[in-house]
Amino acid sequence: MHKDIGSITWIALKIWLLAILFNTTMGTAFLTGFFNYTDEIELLIIYGTLLGAMYSFPVFVILCIIIYRCVKKQRTGSRIFKTVLLSGIMLSMLPFLVFNNVWGGGSFWTHEGSMLLSIAVISGIGGMATQFKPLVKLGAAYKPENL
Repeated sequence: MHKDIGSITWIALKIWLLAILFNTTMGTAFLTGFFNYTDEIELLIIYGTLLGAMYSFPVFVILCIIIYRCVKKQRTGSRIFKTVLLSGIMLSMLPFLVFNNVWGGGSFWTHEGSMLLSIAVISGIGGMATQFKPLVKLGAAYKPENL
């Protein structure tokens, strides 16, 4: 895999889009009582996807920067993945906190708020976990037989 800005952006884009997909799916399931309220599902999917993309776009940009800097510093593939995973966990909380503050969703200390925050973090982890191999391949000491 080439270690150019295009491949780094592509990996970050896949992480971001998959995290939005996971977040929309799990958030819709939770908010509709696991799809018991079918009249709200379409609306939640549309707004969840659009608002999720809008509020989390800065995370995509930051992920690109983090991955690029790791590659530029010639980190190993496992170190790149660990760095992206740990920073991604923290970064996945930011869009939720901003969204919650802007839309007045109440405290995230409530049961619903803590569940939605957990969904956001799990979605971020899920998006990053799907890109394990591409992130490892960006590493300085990458050897195909080690994967």
